[in-house]
Amino acid sequence: MKKRYFLFLGLLTLSVVACKQSVYLTITEPPAIYLTPDYTAVSILNRSTNSGKSKIIDVLENGLTLEGNLDKKGAKQTIQGVFDRLKTNPQLSSVVILDSMSVDGGPINAFPVPVKWENVESLCRANGSRLLFSLEIYNTDTRIAYSQQKVNNNTPLGNIPIIRHTATVTTVIKTGWRIYDPSQSIILDEFIITNQVTNTGTGLTPINALAAVVNREQSVLNLSQRIGEAYAERLLEHQIRVWRTYYKAGSQNLKTARRRAMVNDWEGAAELWMKDMTEGQKRKVLGRATYNMAIYEEVNGNLSKALEYAKQAYADYNVKIARDYVLKLERRINDQQFLK
Repeated sequence: MKKRYFLFLGLLTLSVVACKQSVYLTITEPPAIYLTPDYTAVSILNRSTNSGKSKIIDVLENGLTLEGNLDKKGAKQTIQGVFDRLKTNPQLSSVVILDSMSVDGGPINAFPVPVKWENVESLCRANGSRLLFSLEIYNTDTRIAYSQQKVNNNTPLGNIPIIRHTATVTTVIKTGWRIYDPSQSIILDEFIITNQVTNTGTGLTPINALAAVVNREQSVLNLSQRIGEAYAERLLEHQIRVWRTYYKAGSQNLKTARRRAMVNDWEGAAELWMKDMTEGQKRKVLGRATYNMAIYEEVNGNLSKALEYAKQAYADYNVKIARDYVLKLERRINDQQFLK
């Protein structure tokens, strides 16, 4: 009996899925950090270096994990990445990189105590800035893994079996940013980005394999630059791809409309969906056609009309997927109002 139940449930699920078709849309998302138009000048501060006891810990950690001077170089490159990307932001007329500021006894891998507001105000006033971007965490953590493999070395004397050692060096980069707004005495953003880069080398011994790891420093610096650029992009609108589901079966019109939609003839598809909405006899067909008209309106950018159809599909015909669609449309409408 239980097997029959699950078989029936599986067939029911397949039948529901078989009635639907997906379409992908490109929509605009608002920036993660919204700045009103009067914010046109910013300063960038590197506050990721430490002094005091924590500096000693930092030096020891660097020596043990191959960082050396890499953290300092990487932090500088991250600052440069933010600067380069902010310079392309049409809203900003002034972007300035300030001298570095160390944190006395601050943590290495977590946000330190925020900059005092009187210092933030002083820095911004001296540079004509409205905001202070502060890199407050930059830390690299190196992990080394060794492996070995028997291989044949082709020599004039024939194939000689040798052991080839491989060193894999993974460098994890952790950065943390704050944005200070002295006019309101608030921190607009506090955000951590973590990424990693992997380099490999081979040799006859583990030491040779590690020595063969080339371009590690440049790889870390390149990734640091991209991390900085990625953070600066939090001020920008961005486009994402989303998918929407519409009904493709239930009536001959729904079947034909699906084929029209697949070749981007949305006007032709809407004509048939509207016909089912006005002439259809079955409640299920009426609901599906109404829901599909919501998809059509969103494809054409008419979000308010799409929301009207989606609400009607759920309220009048109990099209269950329309309820979730209503929430998505309402979010898009709110986002558009936010972007104006």
